[in-house]
Amino acid sequence: MKNLQIILFLLLPFFSFGQNVNSDSLSMNSMDSAIIEMDSDDEEEEEKSKKKESIFDFISKDEIFEMTLEANFDSLLFHKKKLVEYMPGKISFNNGELEEVDLKVEIKPRGKYRRRICEFPPLRLKFKKKGLKKMGLSRKYNSLKLVSHCLDDKKEAKQNILKEYLIYKMYNLHSEYSLRAQLVKIKYVQSGSGKKMFERMGMILEDDNELARRTNSKVVEKKYCTVDSVDTYNGTVQAMFQCMIGNADWSITHMRNVKLLRPEPNSLLCTFPYDFDFSGLVSATYAIPNPDYKLKSTKQRVFLGKIYSEEELKKVAEHFLNQKEATLQMVKEFEPLHKRCKKDVTKYLKSFYKILEDEKNMPMELNKLCPKK
Repeated sequence: MKNLQIILFLLLPFFSFGQNVNSDSLSMNSMDSAIIEMDSDDEEEEEKSKKKESIFDFISKDEIFEMTLEANFDSLLFHKKKLVEYMPGKISFNNGELEEVDLKVEIKPRGKYRRRICEFPPLRLKFKKKGLKKMGLSRKYNSLKLVSHCLDDKKEAKQNILKEYLIYKMYNLHSEYSLRAQLVKIKYVQSGSGKKMFERMGMILEDDNELARRTNSKVVEKKYCTVDSVDTYNGTVQAMFQCMIGNADWSITHMRNVKLLRPEPNSLLCTFPYDFDFSGLVSATYAIPNPDYKLKSTKQRVFLGKIYSEEELKKVAEHFLNQKEATLQMVKEFEPLHKRCKKDVTKYLKSFYKILEDEKNMPMELNKLCPKK
């Protein structure tokens, strides 16, 4: 009996250890469960964030969004060529319930050429995240580009904006990798005095990163880019579109008026263009022909893409011809544009479609439009 007691005494720690292991296992299982639960909650929160409207989504519900922009424009216009810091401002508009909404923003001039020569420069609008949250909007994608009227000539400035806006809408038809644009009628007010300066048409472009989210891509920042690192089809579509609208003010190599997206890790890059005011389709009075290609007029077309093969050209040409009716109809139904401008735009587009419709000679004709070395 005494021997049995000794044996039980010696085995007791092992039984206790076993109980501790089971207890620890249960504890670890509970922790794993909590972690999984937490991850699930984070994913749910992320999904909710994705479903929230952005400020661009909000303003793009109307054909023309009306708003008031208040800031110290006296200072901004005086320092427009040198100003690099943001200055405070306020955007006001009526929401769906006709209640006035005020959103704090920061603004600064942007761009290079237009900033230099425009009576009123293009602006960068940076919305305060607190105000967006209060409206139930996503706090992401709060930095938007405002394409301003540029010229003091109200009629010409308006038609230029409308034609450039139309170009963005056309490119939406041709590529998913394209920025959305929204027309805005803006009442500019001098802060402090509250004095109304003027009311002009403008255009707001969505945040680059919002485009990336819509296309499940990543924005790629580069100062220079080789043509061969760009997806063949995407690059050819972009180059042919630029040729169609008569725009020679872009370059993939030097990253001028073109930006890049990477759809998948290690995939070829996709381009998305912007700034079309130097195109023949817009024909802005301040635009000058690109001297690099010895052009005599902004309406003179040049094909700046790489011609990989006739087969690739015909494939892209077929895509453009498939969109011909929708593109011309878009111009026809665009009420804000003056009838004379509609006629000019339609005639200019048809002259390009004529090249594509001649399937036999199309590759040769596009080759003729390539810059001569």
